[in-house]
Amino acid sequence: MAGRLPAATATTDGLTIDDVERRVRFLEVGSGGFPGLGEKRQLIPVEAITRVEPDAVHVGRERTYNAGAPLYDPAVVTQPQFYEDLHDYWNYPRSWIGRSRYPL
Repeated sequence: MAGRLPAATATTDGLTIDDVERRVRFLEVGSGGFPGLGEKRQLIPVEAITRVEPDAVHVGRERTYNAGAPLYDPAVVTQPQFYEDLHDYWNYPRSWIGRSRYPL
C-alpha cells in the first residue's frame, strides 16, 4: 500500500466484505515492525483507494494520516462503535447508510 509519499510501507493482508451487499469495504493493512512482530494492523476504507496496480494499492491520503487510523483488533471489529470511529476518522459516509462511493 502506498500513500502520497514515495515508497510503499505497508502490506495488504486481508479484506473486510459486507455480508449484505457482498462488497469489499476495508483493506486490512500492516505497517511498521515485521509481519507478526511489532506491526500495526489497521483497516483502510476502499473509498480511500485512488489507484490499483499489480504490486501496489494507492491511497489518497498522506502516509502519516494512514498511520494514525484506529488500530485493528479482531476482538473489537464486531462492535458497531469500532466502525463508527473508523468512519469518523476517515470522514467517509457509512456504507450501511447507502451513500458511500464505491471506488474504481
